[in-house]
Amino acid sequence: MRKFTFNKSGGSEHHSFWNPWGPWGYLWRLLLFLAMLFLLFVVLSMFRRCDKASKLDDTDTPEEILNPEDPEDPNNPTDPIDPEPFIPFEKDFDDPGPNLPDSTRNFIPPVEPGDTITDPDTGRKFAGDRLNVIINDKSASDVTVKKWAEEFKSLYPGNDYQVVYYNPLTKTLQIQVPANERDAIKSKLPQQITDISFKVFDNSFYQGADSGRPNDPAFQNPDLTWYFEPIQAYDAWKITKGSSNVRVAVIDSYFDLNHRELGGQKISSPYNIVRKNANVNPPSVMNSDDPRFFHGTMVASQAVAKQDNMIGASGIAPECTLIPISVGDAICNLTILDGILYAIHQNAHVINLSLGMMWDERIQQLPVETQIEFSKQMMKDEQEVWDYVFGMADERNVTIVWAAGNSDVYTAMDAMKRNYNTIKVSALDPDLHKADFSDFGNFQQYGVEMSTISAPGMYMFGAMPWNTFIPKLKGSDGTSYSAPIVTGAVALMKTLDNTLSNKEIIQILQETGKPIEGRDGSTIGNMLQIRDALMRIKGGMAKSDVIGDPQKMKGLWQSTRLVEQLTNGKPNGNHDRLYFNITSDTSGEIIVYTATSNKKLYRAPLGIKWESSKVTFTQKGNATCPGERNYFLPATYVCVPDNNGLLLVNESGSGYTDKYNIKRVQSIIQE
Repeated sequence: MRKFTFNKSGGSEHHSFWNPWGPWGYLWRLLLFLAMLFLLFVVLSMFRRCDKASKLDDTDTPEEILNPEDPEDPNNPTDPIDPEPFIPFEKDFDDPGPNLPDSTRNFIPPVEPGDTITDPDTGRKFAGDRLNVIINDKSASDVTVKKWAEEFKSLYPGNDYQVVYYNPLTKTLQIQVPANERDAIKSKLPQQITDISFKVFDNSFYQGADSGRPNDPAFQNPDLTWYFEPIQAYDAWKITKGSSNVRVAVIDSYFDLNHRELGGQKISSPYNIVRKNANVNPPSVMNSDDPRFFHGTMVASQAVAKQDNMIGASGIAPECTLIPISVGDAICNLTILDGILYAIHQNAHVINLSLGMMWDERIQQLPVETQIEFSKQMMKDEQEVWDYVFGMADERNVTIVWAAGNSDVYTAMDAMKRNYNTIKVSALDPDLHKADFSDFGNFQQYGVEMSTISAPGMYMFGAMPWNTFIPKLKGSDGTSYSAPIVTGAVALMKTLDNTLSNKEIIQILQETGKPIEGRDGSTIGNMLQIRDALMRIKGGMAKSDVIGDPQKMKGLWQSTRLVEQLTNGKPNGNHDRLYFNITSDTSGEIIVYTATSNKKLYRAPLGIKWESSKVTFTQKGNATCPGERNYFLPATYVCVPDNNGLLLVNESGSGYTDKYNIKRVQSIIQE
């Protein structure tokens, strides 16, 4: 056995473990060796067969499962609750006629996020495809509403022009029109309809006192949702709530995919590692008090539970897709590795692992120095396997998020959690200090940093099987629930820019995080600050003002969207990076970097056309690479302002369209 150490002068040398440096050096080594033997004995005593190798990382088993609103019989779960029946407004017309919506459709319809416009001068937000109308009629009659709608439809008869809402009592209407004609119609209508006094105006949006709070009932109780505010979740959701194109894999025990917080189109590619099928439900004979029964459902809900569905609370990334992967009772290194590899091959963007080794109090009582030394010397062969798989994930831009552990020990004693390209999450209590049980990992004096970031992990509210939720007054504790909060944050980051490398993601999380106060604050990572992380990403993107200044456009830009390679119409795990190298006002070059497998550069010239409200890049010919038979077909890239003051690229090619932002970079990534 050989060991790497530092000598007193700060240099380094190799020597035999038993080579004495005088009697005191020998004694020190003998004591350390005995401590290592003790540690090894303890660790080996924890391992059993594959199905008993480790336990789920959870310190709190709820005594009961409680549905706060509508308990269900566990042996006969019901279907989702139907919405309340529609009751027509008493003043709606009995016969609205062909120009007004009938009573079942007479409500102000929601505005899609993509149809919202921001005034660049005032910041005012309004609906790009709507106009409101107020009729000034002194008579008690409400026929003027019908008359106005009739005249409007005679002027604009097409299906793209509709009265979508009216109120005869207040004599108001809302009309839907093509967004590119809204300004013209707003200007023309007062000159076109002259026999009725009315005012037409934009449908502007305002922020109420509780704006940003979802309608899910748990948000009415601060005790249930205390942890959303400190990590800036509400502000983050004003930027993005995720995308169904971003896939979040959760590797855990079992999942209830019929739960209204998780089910439906949110689920993709469920897989049970042990059963080798899509059945990830817990066994029917399993006791509901068993942590394996509820753990996966709870963890998944912290990351991606639905929002604004009038039940429960919300995940951090409520609009992202869930890939649930069950390892059941057989939690060992092979099943966990199988789960990670399955997630990678299913093109997951981020993988949550709320599991790991549990340590008894004999380990907890060992000095930190001994724990750190153990992590550097023991289980090196297993660490190499984990590093090999994490390298596969890193190459494919897949982010791994671990729960640090719940034994109040050094995180990296677990060989799974030593890789610096994975994220290890420690837990915070409601005072935003290190939770007593949380594993730690940052010691500047020893040159180690194994707690990447921290997030709340006590009294956590979330989904339980059978459409129930964790008990109201108790919640659940553990880094198991801190990790999926960070997983959801990473999913939001990748919604904005899925080209970010794991190193870049970790750097952003740490630099925007908030330092932890208290005695143990320096031993764990900064507290997650989601809004600040998202704003850091947006800050690097091209602003819309480049349209008016060609000089600002010069340089190298990268798309914020990885281009997935397809085989037989399905993603094959490889991806490409797209760059625009703008060299002059009228020309440049498009560069496609195949970043996963053969790492090649494909190039084609660009023509550039500047207009008052847009700039267009036109690819001239196929993008080719010397010595390669493959090539990329031409496409057109129209750059316009988006609703956030950024430059939005609308790409159109042969039979497809895409949209993304771009960011300035210094070089083409070839790692």
